[in-house]
Amino acid sequence: MAGLAGPSVALFLASLLRRQQSVRRISFSHSSAEIWRDGRLMSLRSETVEHGETLYVEGAAMPDGFRVVSKGGPFIASAATCDCPEKL
Repeated sequence: MAGLAGPSVALFLASLLRRQQSVRRISFSHSSAEIWRDGRLMSLRSETVEHGETLYVEGAAMPDGFRVVSKGGPFIASAATCDCPEKL
């Protein structure tokens, strides 16, 4: 039987709000979406808000690596980023 065709999609959501004596002390939220195909990350979109500051990361697989765009600007990450063994 053949494996599933098409990409895999992973969605992550997290939120934390802590109050101490009716005063908000910690505020944090994070959301991200990843698309994987054949064990490779094809695209990523992520946003984190911590204490009112929004940080984001977007990325996409390109022929010469993985293009990442964030507050620090765009850059190309190497396509070969892990010497991980096939099985842990």
